[in-house]
Amino acid sequence: MSDQNLRSKLLRTKTLLSQVFLHEPYYIDITLSAFASRSKICLLGFRGSGKTHLMECLLKSIDPKISAIAQGYLSAELEDIFARPDVSKLIQGEERVVFKKMVKARVKAFDEIQRLGPSALSTLFRLLTTGTVLYMDQEEGVKEFWVIATANPTEIAEDQLNIAIPEPLWDRFDATLWVPIPKLHHLIQINGKIEDLKEAIPIIWREEDLLSLWREVKNVKLEPELELLITIMLRILGFCKYAQDFDGSSLTEEQKRELCSKCGNHYLCSLILRPPSVRAKMSWIRMAKGLAYLRGRDHVEIKDLEDVFPVVFYKRIKLMDEDQIPNKLEALKSLFKKLLQ
Repeated sequence: MSDQNLRSKLLRTKTLLSQVFLHEPYYIDITLSAFASRSKICLLGFRGSGKTHLMECLLKSIDPKISAIAQGYLSAELEDIFARPDVSKLIQGEERVVFKKMVKARVKAFDEIQRLGPSALSTLFRLLTTGTVLYMDQEEGVKEFWVIATANPTEIAEDQLNIAIPEPLWDRFDATLWVPIPKLHHLIQINGKIEDLKEAIPIIWREEDLLSLWREVKNVKLEPELELLITIMLRILGFCKYAQDFDGSSLTEEQKRELCSKCGNHYLCSLILRPPSVRAKMSWIRMAKGLAYLRGRDHVEIKDLEDVFPVVFYKRIKLMDEDQIPNKLEALKSLFKKLLQ
């Protein structure tokens, strides 16, 4: 399929989503940028923010033959979502695994991942990392796939219905999009018609189209000057005058604060308690390419890097005294501008 037809499909998907997900356009754009670039994304937000609704509406546009969705609940373990032994063969002494649709699906959706059981969460970690599921020494998966998930940060580990999501798992998501409660003028417009419109969303993306889209977006150009800028910005984020031989992400909070006090907080890194890992670079590039493509360009611009920066680093960076910051999204936008300067 031609690039023009693929872009037309993506814009049609955006139009349909804007009719059923009444929120600021930014949230649809970022989600579609992740979709187009095959960037694994988690929609984070409170109950009623619409994160699950957005995910379900997008799934409506994808051929159900190539997608799978799992609902998080504490008793949902590896065998419920990913794979199980073939009991009849096991009785006969043959270890055969039945891999479920989720493993082979091109599009994998997980709702409320903080409610997944420990073994399911561990399997999700591997899936995000390698694209495969390992069960009873047998491995299965697809090379090209996309993951979209949702999570609610107010449902915490102390609640017996939820599991704390570890930082390494967050790092496997290319982007984390905070979805706030819709503004009042949007809430007023939400009524029964929204569900009718949602059910009427047609299938736009077949497997062939989806694979072609991912190839097209992968080929979006990133000029060497911009890649160099990304590298320098990431180096600044992890820089410490007194710990230049360390990976900044491995410093403890106490070590970081002590080192910052030595230099009088004169460097930009003093704003950052935990810098991002090395995975951040590729995630940043992929998301920027997706947004550039959605905006009708075949190359990445500074504006694309700026607009995806907050979602790429939302869970990868922990800011100094973060619990006292009223809006982390705005704080990350400000951080990008300081980095650029």
